[in-house]
Amino acid sequence: MMKTMKSHMVVAALIATITFAAGITLPGGYVQSGSNNQGMAVLSMLIRRNSISNTAFLGPTFES
Repeated sequence: MMKTMKSHMVVAALIATITFAAGITLPGGYVQSGSNNQGMAVLSMLIRRNSISNTAFLGPTFES
């Protein structure tokens, strides 16, 4: 019984570690070239452009 419990605890710790790492890591990785955006998230520029365009197109619909 104790051996089973110990192996379940090891598996639970591994699953928790993998889940935490997946939650912290940004999708797309980081810019690694020598540009001014070095260290920034790859998708951050896309997210910024997307939010600006959404605001531009959807903003007038909420101004009734």
